[in-house]
Amino acid sequence: MPMSDLTARLSASEDYWVQRLSNLEPITLPFLRPDKQPDPAAALTVRPVLLPDVLTVFLNSSSFAGTLRSLALTVFVVYLSRISGSRTFDIGFQSSILRQLLQQYPELGTVAAPSVPLHVKINLNLPFSSIYAGLQQQVNQVAQRFTYLRDIGERHPHLHSSTAPLAIGIVQAEQLDSATLPGHVLALVLADDAVGWAYNPALLSPERAERMQAQYETLLYNTVLQQNRSPADLSMLPASERRTVLHKWNATTRDYPYEQCLHWLVEAQVSRTPDAVAVVFEGQSLPYAELNHRANQVAHYLRSLGVGPDHLVGICMERSLEMVIGLLGILKADGAYVPLDPELPYERLAFMLDDTEVDILLTQQHLLPNLPPRCATRSVWMMPPRRSAATRQATRCTTPNQPYGVCHLYLWLDG
Repeated sequence: MPMSDLTARLSASEDYWVQRLSNLEPITLPFLRPDKQPDPAAALTVRPVLLPDVLTVFLNSSSFAGTLRSLALTVFVVYLSRISGSRTFDIGFQSSILRQLLQQYPELGTVAAPSVPLHVKINLNLPFSSIYAGLQQQVNQVAQRFTYLRDIGERHPHLHSSTAPLAIGIVQAEQLDSATLPGHVLALVLADDAVGWAYNPALLSPERAERMQAQYETLLYNTVLQQNRSPADLSMLPASERRTVLHKWNATTRDYPYEQCLHWLVEAQVSRTPDAVAVVFEGQSLPYAELNHRANQVAHYLRSLGVGPDHLVGICMERSLEMVIGLLGILKADGAYVPLDPELPYERLAFMLDDTEVDILLTQQHLLPNLPPRCATRSVWMMPPRRSAATRQATRCTTPNQPYGVCHLYLWLDG
């Protein structure tokens, strides 16, 4: 094909590329710098991708009709979708046909783009075979149109910024060391019998790039072994990273001050950060100082009712800031709290109260009609607070309880 015929064919596809370039959705990754454009002349580091031993068997099996290039490309797209959270995006793409044309017509590289946008729309919950088939249709459609002329931006000024190389792409090569990488930050190199992981070390740190490569290799391996599972369910964590996540980062064992009571630890935190937020519930919050102040009021009131060491105090409340205040107040009064779920049936609550012989119940006023009658004799409700709450003593209860005393009692199991 003469060069003049080739450029004429590229011109005939210009409307298609104008539409594609007008609607680009470049993929964004959090660790790539969006403020810096890739330098088309920058040298990229290329590392060979470790291919699993079972890959040859998989490629020759009747269950897969593709090639190493098409498999690696599809897994790369799945990987990008997984780490970015994007299901629709564009990446740079150089087809085998375009690579051959650039080799056959060296002058083509001066007038035409070396890569074009490949539009991806993916559903990770579909079987891998379905994702593969859909992506191949898009690849074939793009490959048939080769590329676009570099001066397309001059004829369509609104495309000027869209003609710059995309940060992430896929390129073709006969050998990894002969790959031409047109201005990408990260690229998958598809050679005849190998796959390469290429990156710009000025824009992507070697540590990050190598970690990403290991994740890609793991996903490729699991895709081959578990091709019937949807890609959304396949693990991408290499063994070393899995150990870090599951074991090293979860090695949170620390010495615990067993000689300290829980409310003592809260009081110590009050001294350190009195204005810091201690409790949050549905848009409401309490700082440590206020939590401690209100819990002290509850503790003094419970003390006035005779609560002391190991004294059982029921607490029947809906989830709220007041529930936390009540629990802390019981502990400050040296009592032990008996949790009672207000959603339980009336008869069940009556049994639990009788079984524990609780004579004081901390609750909320609007819950009283649903509680057994005996609760009305010595109940304390917290919302709305009694008038005396504002003047109730709020200093720390002086009688120290013991860290090995009872603080929480009773768990009933059905059956």
